[in-house]
Amino acid sequence: MAQKLSLGQDMFLVGPPSPLRRHLVLALAELCGYEVEYMTITRDTTEADLKQRRDISGNSLVFSDQVRTFI
Repeated sequence: MAQKLSLGQDMFLVGPPSPLRRHLVLALAELCGYEVEYMTITRDTTEADLKQRRDISGNSLVFSDQVRTFI
């Protein structure tokens, strides 16, 4: 996790059902002052729910999440 933070990359933690991963990530985020987006992946989660789009705005690159619609 420290290596991902130093490289400025997103993290994706996988494991058996338990609150351990969530507690670990929230503790790290609080310690470092980072924002966290928590998304539970279920059988109903599609690939479009997880994608980001890159747009060039002026001289900068902007990432925007796809619209998530859960019914």
